Order: sequence, then C-alpha cells, then structure tokens
Amino acid sequence: MRWGVSYSGCLTIGCNEKGLYLAMMPIFRFFSPPLLITWSDVAVFRTRQFFIFDLVEFRLGKTSFNPLRVRPSLAEKVQRAAGDHWPGFTN
Repeated sequence: MRWGVSYSGCLTIGCNEKGLYLAMMPIFRFFSPPLLITWSDVAVFRTRQFFIFDLVEFRLGKTSFNPLRVRPSLAEKVQRAAGDHWPGFTN
C-alpha cells in the first residue's frame, strides 16, 4: 500500500455495512490477519498515477492514513456493495 508495493492478485477486497474488508491470500496471511476498517476511517479520492492511469484511492485511518489505490472498476463494485454506507468521494 505504501512505497510502491503491489498486492495485485494477492488481496481480497470486500465490504459490508460496517466497513471495508481486506485479506491476504491464505498462503500470505501468517503475519497479516484480515482487517475490517470501519467506514468512518475510510476516505475516498479520485487520483491519477503517472498521469496515465486513473485510480481511486482509499485512505485508511484518521490521523496517519495508509493509501490503497485500486482501479475505478473495483471501486465501483465496492461502492455498489456498500450502498448507503459508502463514504462518498472527497476532493
């Protein structure tokens, strides 16, 4: 999530009315248990990376946030699944 680390294909992202769910593939879960981050601790931003790719950034945490950048198509799926609990885009 930071320093150019890519979790492509290794991270499961989901959500429910309580928050955003993140879990590593079982083989990598030993030191990384699944997380449920409450919606009150999530801010959503539209961003660009390298001026080429459109991305959506989930900022996780209130004081010292961790960025999680995903493709807009995945963000739309999370938004639909979250329904009324989606925090909305921040600009």
